[in-house]
Amino acid sequence: MRDKTPDPLRYYVKDYPYYSTDYYPQLTIIPSRYTKPDYPTTVPPASKVPRIFKCDLCDAVFNNEEELSNHISGGPH
Repeated sequence: MRDKTPDPLRYYVKDYPYYSTDYYPQLTIIPSRYTKPDYPTTVPPASKVPRIFKCDLCDAVFNNEEELSNHISGGPH
């Protein structure tokens, strides 16, 4: 339907001659109920958060990513 003009009541068409804010009432703005929390929302730096290297298949925990990688590539669990 490329030759048909879109319905202005269903679609917004930029620069459409019949589309104007004069026809529509002013929108009421609903105030937000959100209040900013009193506590600080800072997250500790990633370097201070301990990383856990855990195999999801057998629940084994490793000291570093290389040990986990060797465990996974080692074969079936």
